[in-house]
Amino acid sequence: MLEQKPTQAVTFPPRDGDRYKVRTGDSWGSIAKANDLDTWALIEYNFPVVKSVADFQAKCKMVNWLLRNHVGCTKSSDGKNYRFDSSDTPGYIYIPLFNVQPTFTHRVGLHFCSLTTTNVPFNTAFRNAQRVYAQYGIRIDFQSGRSLGLPEDEANRLAVVNGSCEWEITSGEFNDVQRLVGGLPSTEILVCYVKEFSASLLGCGGHAPNKPACIVAAAGSGWTTAHEVGHVLLGKNFSPVHATDTTNLMYKTTLGITSNPPQLTTAQVEQIKKSSCCVKL
Repeated sequence: MLEQKPTQAVTFPPRDGDRYKVRTGDSWGSIAKANDLDTWALIEYNFPVVKSVADFQAKCKMVNWLLRNHVGCTKSSDGKNYRFDSSDTPGYIYIPLFNVQPTFTHRVGLHFCSLTTTNVPFNTAFRNAQRVYAQYGIRIDFQSGRSLGLPEDEANRLAVVNGSCEWEITSGEFNDVQRLVGGLPSTEILVCYVKEFSASLLGCGGHAPNKPACIVAAAGSGWTTAHEVGHVLLGKNFSPVHATDTTNLMYKTTLGITSNPPQLTTAQVEQIKKSSCCVKL
């Protein structure tokens, strides 16, 4: 195997980033593509010690050494380079949010509560929200999170949330869900995950006055959380409520969004930054 031990001190794992368990069939390229990253940006994020190595062959040999010693890779397809395999132990690499760290000018704090498991893992939904808004200098911060163990009768009652999604919600089961967590600042947003709605909905951005909140169904896509947060930030007076462009975060159905990450228009960004929940840093 082509290996070369780095001469400088190795720091691994990276300080931040999502931990990812590699699987047979994965490659640096496929993992980077799935996360809208540059391949070498992903490699150098995990192994920054190779970033300043000018000799490309030496750089690749060092990556092999690092894969064996820090990821536990032992398999190869060509006898020269290690490949990822489900049996790699510990078998973790780390995925950054961005190729290049953005400059943040605003922040949005989110609190989470869950009545159910969701089709899309929470980490993915939250990371996607961070990626979308970071394009516009808006940092999405995790403020708190809790799974709600409701009494059986209450859990059964809210297993399917009845009612309709309105801009102002002050009664009914939509309101009951949002009231499960109280005492939050009026400048931060509560995101609630429920099993399903009686209506054909994936989410709702309506909430009680001065209590910013939204609800997301378990069947929501990877962009539904970011989309419903967008409704809260845009407010009831912004028009159009939904975009017709499938690359836009506010497209009418998040299952139909085609861009990774989706975009926002200049008008949408300007309105979002006027929200009391989008705090200037």
